[in-house]
Amino acid sequence: FLENPAASKSFDLVYVGSISLTRGIVETIAVLEKGPYRYLLLGDYRNQRTSDTIQALPAYATQVNYRPFTSSRQTIQTAIYEAKIGMANLQNVANFRVAYLIKIFEYMAAGLPVIATNFPLWQTIIEQHECGLTIPPDDPSALVAAIDHLLDNPEQATQMGQNGRRAVEKHYNWEQEEQKLLALYTQLLAE
Repeated sequence: FLENPAASKSFDLVYVGSISLTRGIVETIAVLEKGPYRYLLLGDYRNQRTSDTIQALPAYATQVNYRPFTSSRQTIQTAIYEAKIGMANLQNVANFRVAYLIKIFEYMAAGLPVIATNFPLWQTIIEQHECGLTIPPDDPSALVAAIDHLLDNPEQATQMGQNGRRAVEKHYNWEQEEQKLLALYTQLLAE
């Protein structure tokens, strides 16, 4: 990821990834009406029911810019740079609670502050590196408060984005993960 040019922000929020009803998309679009938020949604709908449900939300037509998923890393990176805040406010689903979400690290690498569900794993990463805010799942008022806080405090949001980028450069990168993987292989082979 390159430096994040602050002057080129067309959107307040961005979500990149699979679009399903458990990914917090409905909740995010529902709160768009609480402010003049602009939302970039990049991904593929899980199924037609999901697409119909999301596109029927009142704010969808006026505040959401939908783009189909692309496998181009450059296109995804460019889309992330168009926003001020990376969204990962997924629903309380067992698999999500213990998963490392690539999108969180992509947002951090791009220098965006993150708003994520307060699952212990995610909360630890975000709080340890002071790179965003966490909120309970299914709490629209907490979501609005987090969005407003970051938009109303651009210096703090910028600092959070820089903190996240540094964390990725130092801890959450393929070079670091390679060492962990090699250590695991060594351990397994020794057994």
